[in-house]
Amino acid sequence: MCREMAARSIPLLNQLVAKGSSVWNPTYGQEFLNQVLTGATQLRQAQHGWEHISKAAQRLKIGPGKIIEAIVDHKITRVANRIGWEGFSAIHVCHDDVIAALRPDPPKAKSIEEFANTFGINQPAHLKRMIEDRFVQSTILRNLIT
Repeated sequence: MCREMAARSIPLLNQLVAKGSSVWNPTYGQEFLNQVLTGATQLRQAQHGWEHISKAAQRLKIGPGKIIEAIVDHKITRVANRIGWEGFSAIHVCHDDVIAALRPDPPKAKSIEEFANTFGINQPAHLKRMIEDRFVQSTILRNLIT
């Protein structure tokens, strides 16, 4: 995916990886970082809302490559350069921008508790017991956010 992104987004990335090899040329890698960090906010220390790309990726359960791709595609515009840090570790992003650009939409289904409250059932545990005993039909969905 990173090579596809390189081919369509930043011409310099085409030079990063030699043909048929996964070895990166450090000079081209530094030029790529310079392009990503051009115009970035300077941070003396990580402030509230700013976090490293890997931490943002971990919180959203996605790969850091997706965040880098969103930065390159200008979907994430608030990027910061942490003063005193070098290379990839210096790149920080605003978590709110990452969420807005990459977080999947929440499922439209209701939880057992929300459904129970809709019908005035004060104790959702009773509805849960009815579902477990198969008196009430339900569908189990995986929440993509959690």
